[in-house]
Amino acid sequence: NLRIGQLILVGSDIDRQLFGAYLVDDLLQVAETTTIYVSASDKALGFSTWLLGRERLGQTRLDFLNPRVMEYLHKTPNLHLVDVTSVEGSAEGNGHGYFRSSPWVSSDILMTLMHDLGPINRGLVRVPDHPIWTFHEDYIERLRSALQTRLPASQ
Repeated sequence: NLRIGQLILVGSDIDRQLFGAYLVDDLLQVAETTTIYVSASDKALGFSTWLLGRERLGQTRLDFLNPRVMEYLHKTPNLHLVDVTSVEGSAEGNGHGYFRSSPWVSSDILMTLMHDLGPINRGLVRVPDHPIWTFHEDYIERLRSALQTRLPASQ
């Protein structure tokens, strides 16, 4: 009955099909919430895909999501995909170190861990017609407002 509060995968080099098998085997029962950060511009995962011949979880593109996957994501409230492809600093270098190179991504992860905030409460927005979260151009203001609303002034 041991559960983890937050499971966060960043730049995940897991085979997408293998991850799907983990989901079937109740991976989502291990953690209260699972968040997967993905980037189509992650060149390290692109190389891994080329080398291994299998698509990687952390390089998921919106056009990859077939209707069945989208329906599953819509119906699974404790699984969040966050697309960081267009976030400031996310494509620096080979695009694999966006946790360190993008202050928005690192802030988002830290607020998830520190305050157990869901995507909407961290200022993220849904990609239109997709069950994917992303960063709005005024993310920092949204995050600041969300924190002021959720946290007492003494913190």
